[in-house]
Amino acid sequence: MRLTGLALLLASLVLPALADDVTRSASGDIDGDGVPDRIDIRRNADDVSVDVAVTLSASKRTVKVQGLTGAEYAEPPAFDKGEVMLAFEWLNGRYKTHTRFYLGMQGAELVVRRYETAVVDSISANPDGTVKVDACEADFVANRATRNDQPAASPGKPIALFAWTDESVPKACQF
Repeated sequence: MRLTGLALLLASLVLPALADDVTRSASGDIDGDGVPDRIDIRRNADDVSVDVAVTLSASKRTVKVQGLTGAEYAEPPAFDKGEVMLAFEWLNGRYKTHTRFYLGMQGAELVVRRYETAVVDSISANPDGTVKVDACEADFVANRATRNDQPAASPGKPIALFAWTDESVPKACQF
């Protein structure tokens, strides 16, 4: 049921989302000092992926990652109790993707706490006629993952945001 809902959501966003891009900025408290931190999301020079910069108020430092993920569209960052969710979509072509990163502090380091991704194959169908969706959720803090709602290989420890690369995607979430 969850996968079907995601497939319908992605399908409904195809045309409106393409009019937008990935440039986003937002403020909220990630490091727990009561002062807003800032997140800036911009298109990478490769015109496919996105760069992210997070300025933390407590340490007065900026954590940057180049080419975090491929995306045509970014949702505004969402802050919730010391965590921020970054969501990106790729809606052109056969495969539509939705990727989420949940960032938070682990000690003095800004880390990826959770990673979620779903891929919709827009021209293939399941035997029951529903859209084919492959989804994965990895929780680095709890060190567990699921793929299509089934237990999958553990993702390992949280990864520092500045160190995230394509190779950081947990094996269970590599489609």
